[in-house]
Amino acid sequence: MDELTAVLGSEEEARKAARGFADAVAAGAGKPAGPPFTALPEGTLERWHRGLTERLRLLDAAAELDGLVAALAGRYIPPSPGGDPVREPDALPTGRGLVALDPYRVPTAAAARAGERLAEQLLEAAAAADGRLPETVGVVVWGLETIKARGEAIAQVLWLIGARPEPDAFGRMTRFRIVPIEELGRPRVDVVLTVSGIFRDLFLPATELLDRAFRAVAALEEPPEQNYVRKHALELAKALDIDPGEAAARVFSQCAGRYGTGVNDLVLSSEWEGNDDLANAFQHTMAFAYGERRTSVSAPAVFHGLLRTVEATFQNIDSTEVSLSDVDHYFEYLGGLSNAVGAARGAEPAAYIADTFRPGDESEALRKRCGWKREAGC
Repeated sequence: MDELTAVLGSEEEARKAARGFADAVAAGAGKPAGPPFTALPEGTLERWHRGLTERLRLLDAAAELDGLVAALAGRYIPPSPGGDPVREPDALPTGRGLVALDPYRVPTAAAARAGERLAEQLLEAAAAADGRLPETVGVVVWGLETIKARGEAIAQVLWLIGARPEPDAFGRMTRFRIVPIEELGRPRVDVVLTVSGIFRDLFLPATELLDRAFRAVAALEEPPEQNYVRKHALELAKALDIDPGEAAARVFSQCAGRYGTGVNDLVLSSEWEGNDDLANAFQHTMAFAYGERRTSVSAPAVFHGLLRTVEATFQNIDSTEVSLSDVDHYFEYLGGLSNAVGAARGAEPAAYIADTFRPGDESEALRKRCGWKREAGC
């Protein structure tokens, strides 16, 4: 995509050309002979054509029944990475034993690039709506979403605070690099990260990486107006009379062994009278801090204090098969977080989503998406 963008000068035009090329290959056509493809570096077109042809062959392999029969017969089935074949080409051919991923290798390089782009799109959307960047964004991250997207959301969070994931000598994503504020070109935006129980259980390396990054950014000797992570950590430490390191906790989930926010249970059972009941349930359930030096540490005061700084909330949409109103998890997590923020600060935050499985994958306001699709519960 980068090569086509360089030739055409527009990512949108590059996407159109790439889709046309893929459609032509699927229809059995040969390599295109005209522009913009003839302007690509030597060997690029041949590599793309060969790769797409091989992908199509693997898609048509249809080995599911053979794999099922082999499993029922007790025979060996080779392993295979899971996930969407677009993001994880090695998931093909199907019919093998699925292994989700190696939690030490997320985000992938491609996911890191996508995460940075999505983070900038989120900030652009928020700035266009409010005239300035939000000081804090509340972000929801799920475990299955992380598996499917190979850790895009992890890279998003890191880029919001001005950091990049980096591999160690073994290729494991256990390191990060803090981007200088001059290179970043904007303030470091604070993040309150609420993760699902599945993420908490499966992605301990990522949780520790994020926690280290938050604490490192909070400790930077930078002006508060350029580093909102540090600004809020110092303010919270002073208000609660706690250590700044404790006030730098940013990864929150349920207590160990528990799953779900409880908001959906209250709604489905009609055991609530107003938004405050739902906000209290979310704050009570999700106020446990996690990280390199903390595991299921109850931190309600820190969590509530951070919610008061949140001006926007965000979640990636991880599937083309499930819509916003098809399952209750979207309203219990993103809705629960937004409602808890509104109760804590007395003002409803702007909620944003990014549908990364569709062309364009731009962040947009939740109200806009709900109005377009007329989603119930929005």
